[in-house]
Amino acid sequence: GEFCQGGEASACPQHSSAPRGSDDASDCLCKPGYYSLYEAPDNNICQLCRAGFYCLLGPLAQVCPSNSSSAAGSVSLSACVCDEGFFGSLGESSHLFPSSY
Repeated sequence: GEFCQGGEASACPQHSSAPRGSDDASDCLCKPGYYSLYEAPDNNICQLCRAGFYCLLGPLAQVCPSNSSSAAGSVSLSACVCDEGFFGSLGESSHLFPSSY
């Protein structure tokens, strides 16, 4: 992705993209599966989403619910799977129970 500033096209940082018509580096957001190391958009350095997290489009990494994990680079909550010995339905307020429950 790129943005156009002062009539010149500039590339967004690696692993980020900007919507069509963008005119500033702050419009560049991390692609799904990546998160930003910095909150300031002009310092946007996107890293692969860490294991145990999922990363939607944008700067933040979301932690998987308790007793669940995900592979590095995960892009959605559905990538979080129950840890061994637990079962349940994952969701924003899901509760996981030991399999002996």
